[in-house]
Amino acid sequence: MNQDKHNVIALTDLMQQPDWESRFHSMIEDFSCQPNPDVENFLIHTAITNQRMGISRTSLVYTDKTLVGYYALALQVLDLDRITSKSLRKKITGFKRENKLGAAVYLIGQIGKNFHKGANELISGKDLFLLAMQDILKAQQTVGGRIVLAECKNDDKLRKFYEDTLGFQLIDTADDESMLKYMTMISAYQ
Repeated sequence: MNQDKHNVIALTDLMQQPDWESRFHSMIEDFSCQPNPDVENFLIHTAITNQRMGISRTSLVYTDKTLVGYYALALQVLDLDRITSKSLRKKITGFKRENKLGAAVYLIGQIGKNFHKGANELISGKDLFLLAMQDILKAQQTVGGRIVLAECKNDDKLRKFYEDTLGFQLIDTADDESMLKYMTMISAYQ
């Protein structure tokens, strides 16, 4: 990935500027993600609220002057109750002990490309993910952590992206199997 090709603007930085909220809305007014309306809805209606509440951090990704995508990162506790494999539990926590109930993980809460006027062709999903991983790696150097978690709809294209393109491991499904939970080790990207 050519890092110089993409410019990342953190909403945290944008919020330090005068009239930042109207500027943010003008920056995202052409964002469209027809393949996943939830990704579009989050950016338009939820990103600012989550930012203010400290729930997640959103970053906009530009190529030249075109918004090509965004990602939102958060911290989450991964419930280990449903993970029965001792080797997977050890991979996640570093311990075989059964009494550990959860593990702190970095969550890629949202990641999406902008499909407005072909902007999605200016960045690959993998490059967008690698930009998000740069932020996770910076945080990991300061506070530690072992795992990156991603949750997505149970969709063939998304499964292929997380499993084949990014090398994530499926660790859980929702009870109705509509959502999938994937993980990868941060060390795979250092």
